[in-house]
Order: sequence, then structure tokens, then C-alpha cells
Amino acid sequence: MNSANIEKKIPSWATRKELTTPVLYMVFNRPEITQESFNAIREAKPKKLYVAVDAPRVNRKDDEENQAKVIQIVKNVDWDCNVKYLIHEKNLGCSRAGIAAWNWLFSQEDRMIFVEDDGVPSVSFFYYCQELLEDYRWCQLRHEAWRSLVLLYPSMCRYIRHGNMEKGI
Repeated sequence: MNSANIEKKIPSWATRKELTTPVLYMVFNRPEITQESFNAIREAKPKKLYVAVDAPRVNRKDDEENQAKVIQIVKNVDWDCNVKYLIHEKNLGCSRAGIAAWNWLFSQEDRMIFVEDDGVPSVSFFYYCQELLEDYRWCQLRHEAWRSLVLLYPSMCRYIRHGNMEKGI
């Protein structure tokens, strides 16, 4: 088997190219896991990174200390990247902070790859999502949330690409 045949067997999402799809990274108060997931993002080197940080809960000194550590981690962008931060002044909680972050990003972009601080994706995950978003950009989707891939496991993408998680393949 020659090298041309071998190259054809490698899926295009597995080859590292430029990650141009914006990444939304939501974090809160877990510096250890944030460092681990941020390292995965750093390895993928997205050209656009949106970081949303929920505020500490009221009367939680540990939240304040941990949030400060988390912000220090996510401010350490050491690659060529247009990075934007949404740092809440009041704690919104997981649901409202998530909605605020999605609205913020979608007011500026038409697609995204979403990663939470406790999700540690492989580098190929980002490129796989980018390719799927490009392949299915033509889909008329009912809700703007479907313009993103909110996944930890690429095998679940078969549900997303049809725009209806209940339908599946």
C-alpha cells in the first residue's frame, strides 16, 4: 500500500489544520479542572476564543478565591487568538450564565464549539466539530442553539447533524 492510499484513510477532521470555528469556554470556580480543560483548548489553538466566567456565589469566600485562580488560568492565552471575556459581576447560576454566554457569543458569531470547564476534549474533537459545522452549515435549523456542537463525545454528533436530538439517525 502506498502513502497516497494511507492518507485517504485518515478522516479530514483528524488532520490538524487551523481551528477557525469560535470556541465558547464556560468556567466558574474549579481551577484544577479548568487548567486541564484549558490545556486541551490551548493545544487546539482556536483563532477565536470566548470565555464566560460566572461570578462567585454570595457569601462564599472559597468561590471568590477559586474564581480569581480560574480567571488567571483563562487569561493565559499564549497563541495567536482573538479572545473575548464575559466576566459576570453577579452570580447567575449554571442555567442563566449559560444562556447569557450563548446569547453573547451568538450576537457576534454564527456558530461555535462549546466547552465547559469540566469537559476535557481531545484535540481531534475540535476539528471534528469544525468539520461537522461546516458540512451542515446549510441546514435550516429550528433553534439557534443547534448552530453549535455541545458535545463531549463526537459519536453523539449523529444526533446533532439532523437538528433534532430525538430523531437521531
